[in-house]
Amino acid sequence: MNVLYAKSVLYSYPHLSDLADQFDQSVERKALNSMTNYSPCIFQCEEILSLTEQKKSVLLLWLVMKKIILKLSNEEMLYLDYKYFKKMPKEVYDNFDTSSRNYFRKQVKLAEKVANLLEKEGVTDTVYQEKYLAIDFFKEMLKRVNELEEKAKKNKPLDKKLTQTAAEIQKILTTKTFTEQEKNTLKECFSLEEIA
Repeated sequence: MNVLYAKSVLYSYPHLSDLADQFDQSVERKALNSMTNYSPCIFQCEEILSLTEQKKSVLLLWLVMKKIILKLSNEEMLYLDYKYFKKMPKEVYDNFDTSSRNYFRKQVKLAEKVANLLEKEGVTDTVYQEKYLAIDFFKEMLKRVNELEEKAKKNKPLDKKLTQTAAEIQKILTTKTFTEQEKNTLKECFSLEEIA
């Protein structure tokens, strides 16, 4: 399964139960409004059936995600909860390092793992496109995920520039002559091994 689809499912997961309830409310409203709606009865029934099928798809996805979550380790759940679910108390994340490269690597691997697990459970790209992208909620969620991905791509050149700048500083520090006091200060500030 496409990783972007998997990410949109992950962001959606905490809201799937509420979404199913909204379908129930929509069906009830359609049924109550049918007395004042003069369109053919068959059209009204088809709309109600469509809403019921969409609710069924949402509940199925919710069950699949519950099954997938049971297969994940506690550490993986902690990472998913931090980024996608946000259900645990903030104290759980007091010593949680979200700025390291390791954190981002784990998030990428987890999204890929969830995508593979969704695929194994039958939620393929085709199923997602046909069943879930027909529901406005999932269209909007996918749009937001795409926006987040674009924003992340724009920030990557900055990382490259910082790496180049750090390399330039390292070069200067290893070629310039410093006093012992300057060397010690630089070693402490930049955690450097060798200074000329």
